[in-house]
Amino acid sequence: MGLLDRATQIKRKAVIPKLKGKIEKEITQKPEKPRLFSEGELLETELDKILKIVRESKKITLFELEKRLNINPEKLEEYAKVLDDEGLLKFTYPIIGRSFLKSLEEGHENHASAKKQKYLKLGLFGLILLTLMVIVIIILRGKGVI
Repeated sequence: MGLLDRATQIKRKAVIPKLKGKIEKEITQKPEKPRLFSEGELLETELDKILKIVRESKKITLFELEKRLNINPEKLEEYAKVLDDEGLLKFTYPIIGRSFLKSLEEGHENHASAKKQKYLKLGLFGLILLTLMVIVIIILRGKGVI
């Protein structure tokens, strides 16, 4: 065996244990969970962005928002309906012109509670109507018409 072969063999004996130890350490060590955001950083959704822009501008058309945020018009309209239903802003379809979003200013009647009252009134009206129909059916059966 030549001097060069002997040096290569000695080098392998020294390097292999080091690599083996490093590989074992990496295998036994728990991997860190990947983090998308730094500590305290919040994720801002498209809904958050829309709400922020509407509050800053007080009133903005959906067309302007589409351009500004590069959001699909159908998706933007869906978001606008959600934000309106939750009472966070007012979504309006004018007879003429483009639909727009309007910020709800403090001091105005809460939009969400107004909608809830509207649905409660509709529900009450439906219940009264149903009750009247049942009474009419009972009367008609009593007279032998039905």
